[in-house]
Amino acid sequence: MQTQTGGRGLAPGFAGGRPDHPPRHSRGPSAAGPRGGTAVSRPCPRGSHRTRGRARQLKAIEALIRSTDGVGPDYAWNAPVLTPSLQTWVTPLSWGSPSIQIREKGRRHGLQGLSDQGRREVERTIGLFDEYVRETALWTVTLPDEDYEDLRLSGRWPVFQRSITELLARLLRAAGAPALVLAVVEVGTERTTRTGRPMPHIHVVCAGWGERASDGQWLLRAEAMDRLVAGACRAAGLPDRERPAASQVEKVRRGVRAYLSSYLKKGSDLSPCDLSDGWEAVVPRQWWNRSR
Repeated sequence: MQTQTGGRGLAPGFAGGRPDHPPRHSRGPSAAGPRGGTAVSRPCPRGSHRTRGRARQLKAIEALIRSTDGVGPDYAWNAPVLTPSLQTWVTPLSWGSPSIQIREKGRRHGLQGLSDQGRREVERTIGLFDEYVRETALWTVTLPDEDYEDLRLSGRWPVFQRSITELLARLLRAAGAPALVLAVVEVGTERTTRTGRPMPHIHVVCAGWGERASDGQWLLRAEAMDRLVAGACRAAGLPDRERPAASQVEKVRRGVRAYLSSYLKKGSDLSPCDLSDGWEAVVPRQWWNRSR
């Protein structure tokens, strides 16, 4: 078990790196016993080495969570996420400026596009949608040029990107639908060719297609999705303005993997983009998001 922050390990998950199984107990039915027989794995009694080791792991995780409970001038943290194996992931909420370590490397996180680790996490999450294939929707979020100009100056693209996922998950939970959301960012070639600047849009797959809202209307209708875009814009400090065609939503018919595979291949190519004059600020630091 490793504790992770921004995709990098911080500390071992249990003291001294000791194995998480009791001494002299079999790790499987094929282990040889003391007289050539087969050793039988026995349940661990309360207070055993395994139980104490797990307690140490949880205390270490608790200490990490406490250490990230705060906001500084250049950083803040999302709530930690624990996997079933007790891996703990702590990701940046948003960075006002690149960290010292990244400045020393001369290149901030995200400028190389979607990382290999991120690609694996997206692929793993796509598999969850197989159970909801009949109720999966694709939502594409695009902003007008003026919004990207404002985000370039404020540096709050990460807030907008994260808010899209969080507001959609909240809408699904309120309707009693599975809050299953996966978002992947793409810098489209058509817009980049026209402006020469990175103006990313977000492809979101989610459960909830065919669900009804409390007023009897379709849950994922166009007006409702436009309200989510407006809410994410307000969270990012963008002014109220007309945003025609800011969101398009449709039913997924060919499977989530088929929809997202092309974006995973081409979406993070920044080679034709001009990042001068602060346009680096609208390049995602993390090219994907998902609901908890």
